[in-house]
Amino acid sequence: MSPNSAVAAAGLRALPPLLSALIAVLAFLPVLGAGFVWDDPVLLSTAAGFGRWVDIWQALSQGQMYLFGYFRPLGLAMLGFEQTLSGGSTVLPHAVNLALHALNAAAVAWIGITIAAARGLDARRSTFAGLLAGASYAIHPAVTE
Repeated sequence: MSPNSAVAAAGLRALPPLLSALIAVLAFLPVLGAGFVWDDPVLLSTAAGFGRWVDIWQALSQGQMYLFGYFRPLGLAMLGFEQTLSGGSTVLPHAVNLALHALNAAAVAWIGITIAAARGLDARRSTFAGLLAGASYAIHPAVTE
């Protein structure tokens, strides 16, 4: 493989993760104007006291991070910090979740490319497989709430 074709192949492999992340952002961009739903008010009332590290450590040490029978320290801590930073606005928590979803879609695309290439598909086909995997994850309704 010539140096130019290696660079072109690397550039081609970079497209599916970027496109998958972009698809995720574009598909779910309206969430930035949405309110909280389902169990969010209950979670937020629990997380409201976790806006500082000392509060999170105290909650962990006293077993207060159990909610609905699940141990959710990172989720509740993130909600607490987001609520503290945003003053109760829904934009920051939704923006953080949207960014995480876009990163996950990019990761799924990269994993798809890697698996397809390991199975012997050429660069074009493995790139398409990665794009298909990442875009499918990005817009699949199972990842929405």
